[in-house]
Amino acid sequence: MKNESLVEILENYKIQLGKYHKIVINDGKPEGKELTTEAVMQDHKNKLMNNFKSQNVDGLVEVLLSLRVNALQIAPELRKNLVYELIRNDIFDIVNENSFELILKILDMNVDS
Repeated sequence: MKNESLVEILENYKIQLGKYHKIVINDGKPEGKELTTEAVMQDHKNKLMNNFKSQNVDGLVEVLLSLRVNALQIAPELRKNLVYELIRNDIFDIVNENSFELILKILDMNVDS
């Protein structure tokens, strides 16, 4: 079971490195002109919530890095729209909870434990 988890982590890193590689090849200019899809946003939110509930810091970092990679892939003029999509999809559960509690708890997590 640990080997499957390790393989999955390595595959995710491989995908993320491939995305960064494309950006570097294009002289830092992201090639994407489209925003992240609704399904991807909801997938990220679900993974974020599941990793938070299980106190999986590595999983939280992976989801946040994936969001960052997606932001870097989008053309600069569309990044503002990405932020609006993050808000609209309530990625950090701010509207649902009517607070910034999730963000504050994530920031307060002890990564040494």
